[in-house]
Amino acid sequence: MKCATVLFAFAMLILVVTNTIAEDTCDDANEHFLECGPVYQLACDSLYEKDTVDCTQGCFCKPSYIRSSEGGPCIPTNNCP
Repeated sequence: MKCATVLFAFAMLILVVTNTIAEDTCDDANEHFLECGPVYQLACDSLYEKDTVDCTQGCFCKPSYIRSSEGGPCIPTNNCP
């Protein structure tokens, strides 16, 4: 019974680590993962920050980068049209 408990605990640990690694990666090289980032991300077509006290986890543009459009890739801020 102890062996089964140890195996179960080990399997759970592997699942947690795998999920954490998967969540903490971003596809875009100009993004980084944040546990608590702004709900509304800045984009070239919406340069004004919306005031909110809420946060969300996910991939956000690195400093000096901005979304090309809502949901678009991160580009250098000086590349906005």
